[in-house]
Amino acid sequence: MGIAIKLDDLLHERRMTLTELAALEPEVLLATRLRLHPASRWFELESADQFVWAPPIAASGGFVLLSRPEAEVFVRRVDSESASILSQISKSCLIEHLLGTKLPPLIALIDAGAIILENDHED
Repeated sequence: MGIAIKLDDLLHERRMTLTELAALEPEVLLATRLRLHPASRWFELESADQFVWAPPIAASGGFVLLSRPEAEVFVRRVDSESASILSQISKSCLIEHLLGTKLPPLIALIDAGAIILENDHED
């Protein structure tokens, strides 16, 4: 028996999980929009050696993602592929427009709580 999740149950300004995303029907998934979680911000670093003193941020990547999907704040570096996804979803983006995107950066952003779902279609 599969997990049945209504899209409306995911639309309460909270992070989505990979399990919830995987439970959506393909037609619903393709007609769904992603957007940046309201408590997430990202920016490009001026210098690659910024934040070398902070282990979670000392990784490679020219961008920093701040996300607070619930109570805890996460700070991490992300690469240009992740920044491209963040740029697309900053204005809301249909999932189908991300089909050419590599999955690891998208999964990492979902896992970081930086993405929420929108629903523009009728159920």
